[in-house]
Amino acid sequence: MKLSDLLRLMEKQTGAVICMEPRHPAFSSVDDLRLQPDQYLHHGPYCVFAKQAGGMQVCSDNKARSMKLAEKERAFSGVCPHGLRELVQPVLIDSSLAAVLYAGHFASDRKLAVISGKHYSGRLPPALTADSEHELRRQLRLAAALICWEIALWKKQGGHGGRRHDEQYYLDQVDFFIAHRYAENISLAELADTLKVNPNYLGGIIRRQAGYNFRQMLNRRRIEEAKTYLRFHSRLNISEIAAMSGFADSNYFSTVFRQITGMTPRACRQGK
Repeated sequence: MKLSDLLRLMEKQTGAVICMEPRHPAFSSVDDLRLQPDQYLHHGPYCVFAKQAGGMQVCSDNKARSMKLAEKERAFSGVCPHGLRELVQPVLIDSSLAAVLYAGHFASDRKLAVISGKHYSGRLPPALTADSEHELRRQLRLAAALICWEIALWKKQGGHGGRRHDEQYYLDQVDFFIAHRYAENISLAELADTLKVNPNYLGGIIRRQAGYNFRQMLNRRRIEEAKTYLRFHSRLNISEIAAMSGFADSNYFSTVFRQITGMTPRACRQGK
């Protein structure tokens, strides 16, 4: 079974909203491990509201903290700064973090946060009972085991361990990394560590193959995402779009936007 189908089935059976943060290079190589775009994001109704209302940076910081906890090799649960409860299941390969599964969008004993003066008016998140939590944890462990089996098979068939890949392989890994994590504070060194290569070697491949350095590639992807928000989400202001696109500073966002597109974000929104 494809991982994307399994996670959708788990959502139907448990009422959870499930997503995954990949960390292992196998996720860009194994078809059965590829997810749909929304499955790499917290995509519950309130989470979407929170990001569009200006809470993207809070979400991103909280996710970074959860990843640090997941590196301690144990499953846990908690309540996010916006008031939702979530279960977190690390996926470990040789004691290294390969991925993190998130199952949440549940009510907690805290009220949902009002963000930038905006109140959430959508469907309220469900409660998580003791029995449903037990079943959800069981299913998360099974999903983690499936991922481990798929990665073990990939490694047995060659994987990336130890053998030399051509430059296109590494460029594909960079594209995958940026496509799924552009909104976060990511670095070339982090990806190089995952791929077990020297950052300077990987940076050289990017410059030769793409004509840009890693930061330029990342910013170009972020600006493409921002252009979509500007054109189709008129309710979002510039600062909100900057945060959702991965820029912590809206002034820097505007500078980079103009450098890449030749226009300001406001002019892009107005179709000029």
